[in-house]
Amino acid sequence: MQKRGQITLYLLTAIVIIAILGFFIYINNLGILDMSQKNIEEEVDLYDLENDIRNYVQDCLKKTAIQGVLSLGLHGGTINENPNNLIIGNSFVNYGYSLGNNTLPSIETMEGELSNYIDIALDFCLDDFSAFNDKTKISYKGTSAKTMIKEKIFFEVEKPIEIIRDNSRIKFKDFRVEIPVRLKYIHELSNKIIEEEIKDKGWLPYDLMSTFDVNIAVYPHNKEVIVFSLIDNKSIINDQLFMFQFANKFDIVNKDKISLETEKLIPGFLRG
Repeated sequence: MQKRGQITLYLLTAIVIIAILGFFIYINNLGILDMSQKNIEEEVDLYDLENDIRNYVQDCLKKTAIQGVLSLGLHGGTINENPNNLIIGNSFVNYGYSLGNNTLPSIETMEGELSNYIDIALDFCLDDFSAFNDKTKISYKGTSAKTMIKEKIFFEVEKPIEIIRDNSRIKFKDFRVEIPVRLKYIHELSNKIIEEEIKDKGWLPYDLMSTFDVNIAVYPHNKEVIVFSLIDNKSIINDQLFMFQFANKFDIVNKDKISLETEKLIPGFLRG
């Protein structure tokens, strides 16, 4: 009887020990599961944040690109003023024609101007990512933009960004946006006007301009300088028509063709 009682006691002790061990294993597994679930939630949250930041940068890039394109068109091919520009009030316009020479900025020059503008101005829009939670560290480096003026204006931008939260981090850098403006085509039309003026000094090529599918306004700045504005109703950004302006400086002006004695807009929105 005594031996049977001892065996029973040993069995009960073993059962208790197994139960205790099982309980601790269960609790430990719960902790592991909780940590795994927490890590998964943090990863999901971090990738959601990445998408938010990507969209934020993309929006800023588009806004900055539009500002640059509008400014470049208004000034006739460059964004920054230089000593050779025509000053009009508080603004300026590039010469496309000057004393018999074609001085219109080239496509390559315009691409460089837009790229430089993006490189500098994008960070002003990003505002050091102040719109995002300060619990997350967002580090970034300088901007490197490449502009391609084709049937539209394409911007390819490298902006290295790193998101750090706790022990997790994500890096990305590539962005792209296109602006639906026919800048290359309008630049070609402007060159046609200028080349015709080089052939026939002092005369404005009204017949040629009347065949263009853009609106053209021509107005005198003074007795030697005429300003052309090409407005394209097929290039609309933010409900605004794209306008490209340039100035022509003549050594001889045929006053039978255009009177420079007035400062009024020449009635001449041509075809478009």
